Amino acid sequence: MHKKYKTSIRKRLSISFLIIHVLYWMVVSGCSTSPDTVSSIGSSPAVESVQTIKNINGNSIATSSFRVGEMGNFIIIAVDPDKDIETLYLKGFAPGNLGSQPTFESGAIELKPQTKKIESYSLPEPVEVPSPPGRWRVDIQVEDKKKNMSNVYILYTIVH
Repeated sequence: MHKKYKTSIRKRLSISFLIIHVLYWMVVSGCSTSPDTVSSIGSSPAVESVQTIKNINGNSIATSSFRVGEMGNFIIIAVDPDKDIETLYLKGFAPGNLGSQPTFESGAIELKPQTKKIESYSLPEPVEVPSPPGRWRVDIQVEDKKKNMSNVYILYTIVH
């Protein structure tokens, strides 16, 4: 083999390796080409936990079950490092409803301004627990000011 040919192959391999290495790090780092890209999107919020509560004689009591017609609410713990959560969404699925169409949807519920990285929220007013009795599924999500949606937190509660 000619020396010139060996040098050419080495250069090509070196350049190929460099290109692959750069592409790999772009993928690993999120393909961001400028620091502004990440900060303008912000962090997505996350629903960490949810507790169902009922009001008995003016006292809020944690529960996992309700009677049809009782007044219920949620305590939702959500996290967002950007501190800009602003909207809550609820979807309820009645017992036996295994489809993708919920039995009810809350629409956008405006929340109090987020002041801490970890914030607790509840519905502005308690809601009447609907029928039919059985195991209800409630999907809970929050959205921040930049329209980043959280995970879907799935809560199951029993209605008697």
